[in-house]
Amino acid sequence: MNAQVRRLLMIGGAVFAVAMILHIPAGPAFGWAGLNRQIAMQGVAGTIWSGSASAASINGPANGSKRGVYLGRLRWQFQPLSLFLGRLEYLVEADGPTIAGLRGRISPASGGAVRLVATRGRARIDAVAPLLSVPMLGGLSGTVDFELDHVVLNGNEGGGWPERADGRLQLRTVSVPLLGSDSLGDFDLSFHTEQATGDVQVEYADTQSGPLALQGTATLRADGSLDRECESRARAGASTSLAQAAPLICSNDFF
Repeated sequence: MNAQVRRLLMIGGAVFAVAMILHIPAGPAFGWAGLNRQIAMQGVAGTIWSGSASAASINGPANGSKRGVYLGRLRWQFQPLSLFLGRLEYLVEADGPTIAGLRGRISPASGGAVRLVATRGRARIDAVAPLLSVPMLGGLSGTVDFELDHVVLNGNEGGGWPERADGRLQLRTVSVPLLGSDSLGDFDLSFHTEQATGDVQVEYADTQSGPLALQGTATLRADGSLDRECESRARAGASTSLAQAAPLICSNDFF
């Protein structure tokens, strides 16, 4: 076999290998990678590089249940330029009854963590509460508009403080069923990570749109501790139950 034939065989083999990689079906590939332990999907189509699922959930059945976070229809597209940053990053879009208009860049990080960059969307507060380690969120109703510039969620089971968090949340028409169905108003939260310490600094306040006046700051420390300053009170005209509960919102027992 002469050198020219060997070169042709090598080129042909390389082209065949690339073609096989580009057409790896998404379903089996996600199973091989172990991703189906965290994300359940059904109606999977396409490849690991570009594909979709008719229904998907995080930490729960694909078609949604009381467990996990239901994403609805899911689409993904691999971002080749992310390789220059040392990441395997995907542009992900999801739309469903609990999370609407989700669009962002998502990639795995070290230690089982997940990185979200330029991620936007709207969700029901109670629907995303299982992803966080703040039990009180599970008792709230309303919606949250999220603008996550750069967030790294750690891989600990049951949640935990994020390893990094830069972005903004807007909580809309928040209510606490135990206090009645009336809205407490809208609230804005902004957060950023201190590069020197790794602590996440949070500022939050109401928008003066409801009967609950609330403002404060919090520091989520890298060691899992929490420091915060908070002021809360009921505005004139608030219900009796809210007037009694408002001072407790800033108590240490509330979180």
